[in-house]
Amino acid sequence: DAVTGEVIASADGTSIQWTAPADGDYIWIIQETGLCGGQSTNQSTDNGFPYMTCLGSASITDVVVASDDFETLEDAVVLAGLDGTLDTGGPFTVFAPTDDAFALVDPDLLATILADPSGLLTQTLQHHVVDGVAYSTDLNDGDVIPTLLADNDLDVSIDGTGVITITSSLGVPAVVITPNLVAENGVIHVVDAVLAPTVLNTNDLNTVGSLNVYPNPTNNQFTVDLELTESDRVTIDIVNVVGQVVKTIDLGNRSVGLNREYIDVNDLSEGIYFMNLLVGDSQGTLKVQIVR
Repeated sequence: DAVTGEVIASADGTSIQWTAPADGDYIWIIQETGLCGGQSTNQSTDNGFPYMTCLGSASITDVVVASDDFETLEDAVVLAGLDGTLDTGGPFTVFAPTDDAFALVDPDLLATILADPSGLLTQTLQHHVVDGVAYSTDLNDGDVIPTLLADNDLDVSIDGTGVITITSSLGVPAVVITPNLVAENGVIHVVDAVLAPTVLNTNDLNTVGSLNVYPNPTNNQFTVDLELTESDRVTIDIVNVVGQVVKTIDLGNRSVGLNREYIDVNDLSEGIYFMNLLVGDSQGTLKVQIVR
């Protein structure tokens, strides 16, 4: 007997807002826990099961705090001062990395991010948040989703079995392992990797006049041409898509002018990597690819 727009509270405090597509009598059949914004496949018995919006009774911040899987995310959100925004702002869609996802990130890289709450940390977290509500059923293969971090979109891919993969602007893929954790101000999709944004680039290298890495892609060796405006210490890390350092080249102190280095990658598998250059106290990141 519900009418269009009526909100009906359930025993556990969640609610369903009824939005009928047309006048008529409907039978409510809730067929899949947590499925919101979708339509039933059993339309012969439920008269089409009109689209619904599900509203949780807890905020996004509340959901993160209450879960044992988000302890690192909780600490990061509080450290960046975003807990208030995710508590009362929105609505948002959040792709939330688990503690296991954060454990895959190189400890030194994670420490660098956490040490800059208003900069790198905030930017990284913003890259996990989308304005508006997008349930899993709203996502389509090939979608490009803007995040709260300007000019850093997420790419959506969905395989033939329905597995959703979200790829960050830096090329890091994360699989949605638990979709549609509904909050009162949005929805959370749990992911198995930290979505690294392109917040570091060669413009952050203070003493670098020019940088050229070629060929890119390569199958066996990168040539790095690095022109320094001041003598400085140079280290190059090759990082895989889950943030693990797989190769480190310590070049020591390099002189002013053009410095050329050859990096053998025959020992690395085919795929996308990130070349992290540390020049003195500044660093920059380039996306590189190995093909066979």
